[in-house]
Amino acid sequence: MKKILSVILYDINSDTLFSQPRHKKMLNLLKKITPKNDFLYAIDLTNYHFVKVNLNLSLYKNKKIKYFKPKNLIEFYKFSKNHKIYAFGLDNCRFDTLLIFIILQFLNIKLILISNFGFYLNLSGSSEKKSFKFKLVRLQNIFFRFLAILKIIPKISYYFESSKIRIENINNSISKKFDDLFPFFKISYFEKIYRINSLISDDILKKKQIKTDKYIVLIDSGFFHPDIKYYGFEKKQNHNIYFSSLYKFLHTLEKTFKKKIIFAIHPKSFYYDEDINYIKKNFILSRKADQDIWKGYFILFTGGSSMVNKCIILKKNFFYLLSKRFSNKYDLLLINSLNKQIKINKIYLENYNIKNVENKLNQKLYYENFIKNNHIYKNNEFSYKIIRDTLFS
Repeated sequence: MKKILSVILYDINSDTLFSQPRHKKMLNLLKKITPKNDFLYAIDLTNYHFVKVNLNLSLYKNKKIKYFKPKNLIEFYKFSKNHKIYAFGLDNCRFDTLLIFIILQFLNIKLILISNFGFYLNLSGSSEKKSFKFKLVRLQNIFFRFLAILKIIPKISYYFESSKIRIENINNSISKKFDDLFPFFKISYFEKIYRINSLISDDILKKKQIKTDKYIVLIDSGFFHPDIKYYGFEKKQNHNIYFSSLYKFLHTLEKTFKKKIIFAIHPKSFYYDEDINYIKKNFILSRKADQDIWKGYFILFTGGSSMVNKCIILKKNFFYLLSKRFSNKYDLLLINSLNKQIKINKIYLENYNIKNVENKLNQKLYYENFIKNNHIYKNNEFSYKIIRDTLFS
């Protein structure tokens, strides 16, 4: 039986893996996981989505990708009998994709999940009242986890994770402890967990970009980021006062360190035209924070951002730029979860001291344990090789 790696196409969001730059890194990783002379399969199951879906088929025209849309379930059944299929792209079931998950379970297709970004900032300790949308999604996930326990829909057969801390949290969870006590009736959603190196460590190993200290880089989390409302936290007010204080501080940094500011805006956040125009006029506006970090003399974050992982593995100094009046509880909780793992420096817009910033820039960086625990599992090894060896050797 031939083993193949596939991406399950199930709704219009499936196209983002093939079209959006933010997701193409994962697609490129999947191509590299695929054995050298084999194809990455794009298996189109949109016929079994509860809502009619029209995919952009031109996206799947690639010499490394083979598009396959079974005419019916019999054809898909015959295909599955000749192949052991590892399927990427479906980790959380929804009501509109339920039939697809049932089919995958019936055909014994193995779901894989890849989490390769390092440490995830989290909201542990939050007592905020969650939004209705958050609660609805949470209830939906619990319901489908129950269906997975009953083997009506599949669990995640292979979970690849770069963070040792995250793996330890899963292994210490109630479901894993239950599995240890009652191995004949497993309730954990992840059947097998493997540690890998992170995507960022892959970038470093490839020497993808040249590390410089030409700019001061601000990674903005977005004053009006939608996650704040989604997780039930209060919406910030006094936008004009906050941005006026922010711009004043950034100009002070430019004058002190004689370096231009790259202002990397958040792709999901709303910005007023007046802010965009001011940033364009006075700083370097960017939408490529992932690349900008390589150029930073030091990095500023205005909220909880997973981009801090790249900052740490590149061994850059970084600061959290906060406000006692305007920083919301959502960002503070995310930052606090990181602070439990590594000492972080904070600057408050209301009472900053540039001399303190200069002094902290001269301090030694203690990043080694964080990098070891969240990014580098095997030295000088690409993550795709670890995954490929696990699945195909």
